[in-house]
Amino acid sequence: MSRADYLRIIGVVAATIVTLTGCASRSPDVRYYNLNAAAIDQSVPSATSRLAVAIGPAEFPGALDRSQIATRIGPNRIEYDDFHRWANALSADFVTTIGSNLSRLLGTDRIVVYPNVSSFQIDYRVTFAVQRFDATAGGDVTLETRWVLTDAKTREAVAVRQFSTTQRATEDDYDARAAAHSEAVATLSREIAAAIESR
Repeated sequence: MSRADYLRIIGVVAATIVTLTGCASRSPDVRYYNLNAAAIDQSVPSATSRLAVAIGPAEFPGALDRSQIATRIGPNRIEYDDFHRWANALSADFVTTIGSNLSRLLGTDRIVVYPNVSSFQIDYRVTFAVQRFDATAGGDVTLETRWVLTDAKTREAVAVRQFSTTQRATEDDYDARAAAHSEAVATLSREIAAAIESR
């Protein structure tokens, strides 16, 4: 074997090793998730009300309002998954989903979601101060928030509530966790709708 043939073989082997090493160290694909509006009972009237509601803003702690999905490991520890992320800012998805839920629950299309500006007269505004919205390693999703319902005409708070719910994920995966996050928001939306309807 000539020296040129030997060097050619060494080059091929080296290139193969580099290629295999690159494949072996390839990072997993990033997956993105979002909140979904709740499935509302068909007995709820569709867009028959003239009620107008503004949703937001929602204040989120910086530890939660980020793209990586948060998992609470203990009372003082949170972990973030770089390969499972929210597709949008969680605070924005939160108010948008509540807006969609309330539109269905209240039977009105007159919903405006922060930071959008309404082109019609608002009856009520709902604002939020979220303290917790994360999952445990076992899949339980907890939402804790203070919410305030304000009469837009008088600018007086007509309801001030501390809300808390825990929803269990049906499977031990991130799709199920995202669904449990959505169900937590749906439960909050139902409480807000009930408060508005009682006015």
